[in-house]
Amino acid sequence: MYRNDGWNYNIEIAKQGYAVAYKKGKYTKDKALAHQVNKAQGIAANSKFGLWKDHYSLMKYMANN
Repeated sequence: MYRNDGWNYNIEIAKQGYAVAYKKGKYTKDKALAHQVNKAQGIAANSKFGLWKDHYSLMKYMANN
């Protein structure tokens, strides 16, 4: 969901570490968005932002399934 200024909630919440990217399903049909969300998730995981800080194992499991 993009705003007129290009900001996207899905990307932002993944970047903050409070969401994981879907690997399959209807939300992965937009390949450009899927790539951006995956990239944002990587930033959060590597920096241990949000839930990645205290629940790294759970988030990693969710991100890989």
